Amino acid sequence: MTDEEAGGFPIAFRTAYAGLVERAPVEPGRSLLVLGAAGNSGAAAVQLGKALGATVIAVAGGRSKTEFCARHGADHVIDHRTEDLTARVTEITGERGVDLIYDPVGRETAATTLKSIARGGRIAVIGLAVGTTVPLDSVDILLRTYPAVGVLAGHDKDPDVEAAVWSRLTRLAAEQTITTLVGTVHSFIDVPDMIAGQGAPGPGKSVVRVAG
Repeated sequence: MTDEEAGGFPIAFRTAYAGLVERAPVEPGRSLLVLGAAGNSGAAAVQLGKALGATVIAVAGGRSKTEFCARHGADHVIDHRTEDLTARVTEITGERGVDLIYDPVGRETAATTLKSIARGGRIAVIGLAVGTTVPLDSVDILLRTYPAVGVLAGHDKDPDVEAAVWSRLTRLAAEQTITTLVGTVHSFIDVPDMIAGQGAPGPGKSVVRVAG
């Protein structure tokens, strides 16, 4: 990896691994819907989901981001700004609904995708990029029999387990099955401007180069 790729690799892929392997395992041939799919966490989930054999539906906002997702492995791409998210998921899944939702975004977009979750499907709550987590309705969870799984990635207390995680991830990276999709590289002096722009970041991982 380049230094920039290496810098962006650990958090994104350890989180994706926690979500898609440890907490809400995605099965080959099943559908995986990834919110914020052009962001660092989402892009990692798209790649790892494909490596695990899932059919990946990437959800992003705007043409540049949806094209980014299509270039980097998503089987289907939905622009939530211009398309009917529920109708598109229904079309893609043949009215079955999606098996697993990977949600690092939260709030309304995540709530909308829950309308399209398959009976017995799951939602992995990864984060709250828009400021609040997805609102969950316990009656809806009961009637449609889907669990919501929280994912707060961190190192496993068992060093052998953690070593096995990194062995698998680095093997996939060496095979070029997964990689950090670097977006903009900033110099350290530009960090304030970079932070100010995180409300509407471009696709890929933003990286700060601390030294030349």
